Order: sequence, then structure tokens, then C-alpha cells
Amino acid sequence: HICETKTPCRSGLKIDRAEENPFSSPEGIQRCQQVAGCLSWLAASARPGASAACSLLSQLSSKPSQGHWDAAKHVLKYLKGTASHGIWLRQSENRLEGSAAIPGELRGLEMILFTGSSWGPQDAPKPKENEARAAHMEELKPIQGLYLTRMGGPILWGVQREKRGSRSSCMAELKAADEGTKGIQYLRHLMKQLGLPGIGCPAPALNDNRGPIDWIESGCRPAKKLRHENLAELGIAEAKHHGEVTFYWIQGKTSPAGIFTKQGNDTPHCCSLRDLMVMPREKLIDGYNVSKVAGSTEIEESAL
Repeated sequence: HICETKTPCRSGLKIDRAEENPFSSPEGIQRCQQVAGCLSWLAASARPGASAACSLLSQLSSKPSQGHWDAAKHVLKYLKGTASHGIWLRQSENRLEGSAAIPGELRGLEMILFTGSSWGPQDAPKPKENEARAAHMEELKPIQGLYLTRMGGPILWGVQREKRGSRSSCMAELKAADEGTKGIQYLRHLMKQLGLPGIGCPAPALNDNRGPIDWIESGCRPAKKLRHENLAELGIAEAKHHGEVTFYWIQGKTSPAGIFTKQGNDTPHCCSLRDLMVMPREKLIDGYNVSKVAGSTEIEESAL
């Protein structure tokens, strides 16, 4: 029997800070690795809200501990509690317009990219009182997230931890924006091959840090705080120059990418971001007539 929960991460218990006493038995290690593999497949296929937790569990699966096993069970509880949720795509629809604080000039667009990144330990913004501890190296590396929506639902999302840590939050967000730009370029290439419309204008990319946006808008000229950055990041400027992407600022709390980079989101906030990506079945049925024909269920659009 598995209880239900509304969030993929346990409140106050970060996955990358779980106890470091790995299982000694091969059975325990294999059990954790099997569950982590199944969860990763599901998160990559249909459940973007669980991607961050599943990614961290996969990274730690070489030496799993009881803390990691408890975190994996919590993700299973989340999946059970949201079993009625699924990806819904509809032509000429963008559910983000009424929920996220996107700029007015972007309303009506079907395809929008959101990127984000954490900087430093997950509990850095809200440290516990009188707590002194040493953070390990992996914990200090930022977590990047990207979310690309089209026709009201997710078509591309991803989360990963940087291979090498960034020296500033601006740099971490810039790397996340670069990953999102690659996603836009991949999707535009695919749409062109399939003969789909929507590639004649740049795709808007939203980020909650003004530093990288200002740097990109300035033409990516080396600045005092960014001159140490590798020139490969100038690919963002190339993409902007060729009309593939354009960048905007968004308030951090309203960005869907926050569900990938913040393990400490409270339950209402996490649920609001999740519902921007996947919708519960009951909300879909509210706006549609459901009728059974020849033993199958057909959902027809009602006149609203």
C-alpha cells in the first residue's frame, strides 16, 4: 500500500543531502537502481513535475542509501497522488496566459521557453537557525532546468546538474539559457523538417535573472563580471542574431522552470507550477462532453 502526496520532494529533506551511509547489500543497491531507472523513464516521457527528483536520484544511484530509498518512495507517492494528471495539447491554446506573469506582448503565442537555475546549496536561501555544516562539492553545483511549451502543454523539458560549478548566479542562469537555446534550435529544425508553421519568428525565452538577459541584449560583449566565461556561450548571441530566440524577464515565483530547480517549494506553489504542465482529468472533462460510442470513450469539445 502506497500513500499519496502532492509534491515529489519531501519538505525540508533535500535529496542531495540524504544520509551518506550506502547500502551494503547488493539487493538494496539493485532495488534502488531499478526504481530510479523506472522513475527517470516516466519523468522524461510524461511527468515533467517529477524530473528534478528523479534526476537527483539517478545521479546518486551508484551509492544509494536509506535516505535515497525514502526519497524514491516519496516520488512514488507523488505519482500515485497525481495519477489522474496528464499532458494535454490543444491547437491555439496557451494555459500560461492566465497563470504566469508573462509579458503582455507574448500573449497569444503558442510556443514559449522558460529556463532557470539554482546557485549553491538548495537550502541556501532559507538556512536553518544556528546550523553550521560543510557543503559537499556536488551540492554546490547549480541545477539547471528548461521547460518548452507549445499548444498549451509541455513538448520539451529537462533538468541537469552542472558538471562544474558557476562562480555567480548570473553565470548559472546564462548556462541554463544556453541549454534552452539548444532546445529551441532542435525543435525549430524538427518543425522545419515536418513542414510545421511557427518558425518564421523568434521563440520567446523567459528567465528570472536580469543579469544574463542584459548581457544578451548588450550583444554579449565581455563584461567585467563575465569576461572569464568561455566563448562557446556566445552561441546564444548567434541564435538571437539569426532570429531563433529572444529573451525576456519573468518573475521567479511564476516561472514553471522553478519546479525543476527548487526542492524547497511549498505545496501550494509546487501544485500551481505542476498544473501549468499537466492537467488533472476532472478539469479536462469540465469543459468537454464525454460520450461512449461502441465501447470506447470519445471526448468532444462543447460549445463554451
